[in-house]
Amino acid sequence: MPHPDPGMNDLKEILAERGDQVLKSMGCLEISRSAVVELDFHGSLLLWHIATDICYHDDILQNKGDANKLPPSSEMSRSLSNYMLYLLSDRPNMLPKGIGGARYKQTGVQLTKFSWCWRSRPEVPMLTYWDSEEFFKEIQNDQSNVSMLHDACKLAEQLQLLETGEKKFTKEHKWSMISEIWVEILTYAASNCGWKQHGQALTNGGELLTRVCLLMAHLGLSEQCLTSAKPSSGNADNP
Repeated sequence: MPHPDPGMNDLKEILAERGDQVLKSMGCLEISRSAVVELDFHGSLLLWHIATDICYHDDILQNKGDANKLPPSSEMSRSLSNYMLYLLSDRPNMLPKGIGGARYKQTGVQLTKFSWCWRSRPEVPMLTYWDSEEFFKEIQNDQSNVSMLHDACKLAEQLQLLETGEKKFTKEHKWSMISEIWVEILTYAASNCGWKQHGQALTNGGELLTRVCLLMAHLGLSEQCLTSAKPSSGNADNP
């Protein structure tokens, strides 16, 4: 009986990661369980998108409205976060099967309800004022927790507390971790979307997700690139 290919087993474990490995390596097991392990892919994606946006606005508030003082990895995190949300809302067939658009719509409705927390500052019309404490309080008091918004706020609070807790994360450390989580989410989606969907995307110019999938396949980071070794059917005289 042939033994399982250890390379295939390792690869399957790597491709199954969608942020949990990064959190485990950082010692954030509690966050890993609640924000990744216990959720399906779509739910986890939506949760991390909202939490990333909250952390970004909150850090800008701490820097008196100056986004340029944030680590570069914060912009990378937001870009990947916004891109993955675009796929969830406009190209859901490009993602692994999950909750679909239902929870996305529910969360959007609730976000609209609390949009007043993002208010334009009268003295600077082009800037948006973010009141994180007021926002968190309103979400906690809201009883219609049918969306991901309540859990996303809780995740954002956990991430922000990393800077003041026992771990003493710096902003650079925190945003580096968040950006790595988004890379894992992106590669998970790339490896779990069917080739048919990627092929259809290429006929329309292609998606970043498709290019990531092709690059992973080129580098051998795809289950299709590894096959279990089979015993030769020939005799010893044949090479």
